Amino acid sequence: MATSIAAFIGWAPQGPTSEAQLVLSFADYARLFGGLDSRSLLGYAVSQFFGNGGSQAYIIRLADTTAVAATTSLTATGGALNITAWSSGAWGNNYGILIKRQIVGGTATGRFRLQVVAVAGTQQTVVESFDNLSLVNPIPRGASSRTF
Repeated sequence: MATSIAAFIGWAPQGPTSEAQLVLSFADYARLFGGLDSRSLLGYAVSQFFGNGGSQAYIIRLADTTAVAATTSLTATGGALNITAWSSGAWGNNYGILIKRQIVGGTATGRFRLQVVAVAGTQQTVVESFDNLSLVNPIPRGASSRTF
């Protein structure tokens, strides 16, 4: 029986709750589930597992049944854009959306850049960026509804 494969179940500040997620390092765990959090032993157990030579971990995140994903809706000429965090929990409230109109040769193109930013105090860090989006369909990069 392999001792380098484990399963962990517990609370984490973010991450999917629908099924077990395979992580291959603590960096994977931190990216998906938020890393170490003093409110839960899960992150510390996963960290120790990888620190002691573990190679694969399956993580099942537990969340309150009333937890919901953060959402926002942006309205502009041409339509509305509904944005939903990819998993439930308050973690999504630590992110914001930046929209920048794309201009070519001094003329607005009707398209825009959407950036998802992590907000910590006055600091904003771009974590995802989507260029050449439009609220007018049909176009190849339509943005009527997005999950981030």
